[in-house]
Amino acid sequence: MNTVFTTFLFVFIFISIHAQDYSGITKTHMIQSKVFDAERQVDVFIPSDYEERKDSLTLLIVFDAQFEPYFDMVADMAYYLSAIGEFDETIVVGIHTYHRPKEFTPVPTNPKTRENWGETPIGEGPKLEAYLKTEVMPLVNENYRCGPITIGIGHSLGGLFVTNAAFNGSELFNGVISISPNMVYDYGQPVNRIDSVLKSDNHPRVFHYMTAGDVGRMENSFRSGAEKADSIYQANPSEKVIWHYAKYEGKNHSLTPMYSIGDGLRAFYNFWNISDATALRFLANNEKTFAEQVEEHLIKKEEWLGKPLPPLSSTELNGLGYLAANEDRWDEALTIFEYAIGLHPDDANLYDSRGEALENMEKIEEAHKSYSKALKVLAETKDSISAEDYEYYLETFTANKERTSKLK
Repeated sequence: MNTVFTTFLFVFIFISIHAQDYSGITKTHMIQSKVFDAERQVDVFIPSDYEERKDSLTLLIVFDAQFEPYFDMVADMAYYLSAIGEFDETIVVGIHTYHRPKEFTPVPTNPKTRENWGETPIGEGPKLEAYLKTEVMPLVNENYRCGPITIGIGHSLGGLFVTNAAFNGSELFNGVISISPNMVYDYGQPVNRIDSVLKSDNHPRVFHYMTAGDVGRMENSFRSGAEKADSIYQANPSEKVIWHYAKYEGKNHSLTPMYSIGDGLRAFYNFWNISDATALRFLANNEKTFAEQVEEHLIKKEEWLGKPLPPLSSTELNGLGYLAANEDRWDEALTIFEYAIGLHPDDANLYDSRGEALENMEKIEEAHKSYSKALKVLAETKDSISAEDYEYYLETFTANKERTSKLK
């Protein structure tokens, strides 16, 4: 049965923060931080079906969560994208910032930098990194099911922080979305670090999405640094560092987050997952089967990440099978469904999908057996799904079995 929704491109303008009431739950944690010697707040958004799920979710770390509309916007955008099949479901962790210049900036390397900032304290970014590593992440991992991917999202000085963390060896994030980052801080320290790292033999495994607007003196100043970073990336391509740069014409410093978040998350999804476009490209390649290319993609993901990955979920694999089916490639779809059953033998829907593939290949007897198997597995796993889903699947699988029984 096809559970994939048709995906589409969109321009993100605004999502009401009241959508939080329907999309998920935000929990507040108070940490008595030894790093900062103070109590610090962390907000954690989980999707509405989190308790019913068993899988681990992608983790988004959002800075400046003390500004609630901003945190809500990120959480709602992530939820919206997952609902339309453009991003994975996520856990969104909101880091409250108590002194932005001090906490987000790296230790300055130029003596003039501290003079320029006057009495404003700066340069304690390493302390925030330590707080994340030793206090925030242990709390999150202990209380929530976090997958292998962590993405940091920061705006302005927060964008400077996540950019710096991607290149200073902290290994806090697999991906960062740097929104209008202050790339001219400390006479271009973040740009110089990117240049130094990319010219070395020690490249981090990181996805880096950077954005900038072109309205306002401050935004244009920051953009000059971003464009220098872009030129460095272009001159030093890396298989480990996945780079995207987006300039938003007519957008000022306050508006760039509205566009950057959705675009950045979708760009990561298209890199990391098998998107519709990628799947169609696989199907157009007659030199290898669809299943072979899916497996190769997963191997490359593990190589990039540097550690083993859990198998694709039954929902993801079922969706890939129907992408092939929608192109009338039922033989390829069947291969995916059978591969999925091998990984998830307790998912009744996969047997129904296999039955549909067999039926379309005019293998009615085998299709009938697969629909029967779907009903058997459904009965065995009844307690693990909602009553509503059970009744829906029961009706669907029974109708398929009865139809093929008459066709035999």
